[in-house]
Amino acid sequence: NVIYPMAGAQIETATQAIIVEAYPVDTASKTFWRTQLPWLVDIADGDLTIANVTRSGSQSLGNYLLTGQIVSWMNVDSEEETWQAEVSYVSKTSGDVDSSVESRKVSVRLLSCGGTSKTYRTTLSYTAAETPPSGLAAALYASWGRLHWDGQFTLTEPEVTFQARPYNLCNITGGLSEWTSMAALVPEVSYDLDAGTTSVTTGTFGRLQADTLVAFWRGINARNYSTNRVGRTDASASSRVVVGATGGRVLNSLDGDPGRTRRTILRAVSGESITQQIDLNPAAVAHAAPGDRTARTIQPREILIPYQSGGNVVAKLCQVLASDLYGTEVAIGGAATNPATLATLGSNALGAEGASSATDWTAGGANGLDLWVETRQRYYYAGTRTWYAYARKLRFDSTGKLYSVSGTETRITVEVPEL
Repeated sequence: NVIYPMAGAQIETATQAIIVEAYPVDTASKTFWRTQLPWLVDIADGDLTIANVTRSGSQSLGNYLLTGQIVSWMNVDSEEETWQAEVSYVSKTSGDVDSSVESRKVSVRLLSCGGTSKTYRTTLSYTAAETPPSGLAAALYASWGRLHWDGQFTLTEPEVTFQARPYNLCNITGGLSEWTSMAALVPEVSYDLDAGTTSVTTGTFGRLQADTLVAFWRGINARNYSTNRVGRTDASASSRVVVGATGGRVLNSLDGDPGRTRRTILRAVSGESITQQIDLNPAAVAHAAPGDRTARTIQPREILIPYQSGGNVVAKLCQVLASDLYGTEVAIGGAATNPATLATLGSNALGAEGASSATDWTAGGANGLDLWVETRQRYYYAGTRTWYAYARKLRFDSTGKLYSVSGTETRITVEVPEL
């Protein structure tokens, strides 16, 4: 007897337990933000300020998921969203002497939902019991009750062509008429490559008995079973997928973790009860040229600092808190340079009678200056009896430093006697 078990009815169900928490009415609630960012727990209420809270969601759902997951069959509205806030706080080292003032943006990601804390249940699928296949016994009997042609023959060729192979069906011509359509099974073939012969055995597969055939038939028609709500895509245990899953709890972002101090304030009270304060605030760092604004390290450096001594400007080395050098080099000392472009005031000629209305020249611009100045006058009584003025040209660079004075005077005729 061959016994073939049939599959019974199958019902696939799913359960999902969730725990949710209601969002606070006050979105700047310190209690709410401390549950999301545990590092805020160590900061006293008086030293903590939370402002400018925003949330990215569009549904304004009232709860957020704590444990479990939201799946599609639960019919619970949900969306992942990001909450952002500006957090300011003071962490004190010792009383009011040394304190750090932090101000930064923080964010957390949450799965907002409209469900309640409970266990949800549903039926995912129902499969009726398997019906017995019609004609199975007759088909097996017809397959196994066939009479096979048992025998052997040798095929001789110039070279073995491997045309006869196991699992082929074989017909032979030139012999009995029944051989031409016998369709004999070929379970075994032996090749002699040197002799060019192929020995063929026909007949039944001795290793395939009734129980083996039944096991083989069941194997190629096998069904995969799932014993719980975790479905499988194939027969392997590693192929599990959650049925209908759409979203689980979103882990909080670590954005906003204090890391290191952003701003340090050192305070002291003088004998006059006046509070003196050193405020190291990176937000206060300013740049005259926007292109110079970039990340820099401010640290103690040896710098040459000018100062006034006895009416003179001198300089000495000292340690100051400063960044590395940047920007365009600006000359503040040394010899003047010959300017490439010039403005001119005055002239090497007598000029017009009226006062000049030339444009003012100011040091620090793009142009240097040629300035004509009168150095002396002379009337030659013994000679031509002409009155002369003499001028020299003074050249300044664009910073106002004197670059040159012309050595040769320019003589200007002021008055010629009437003869």
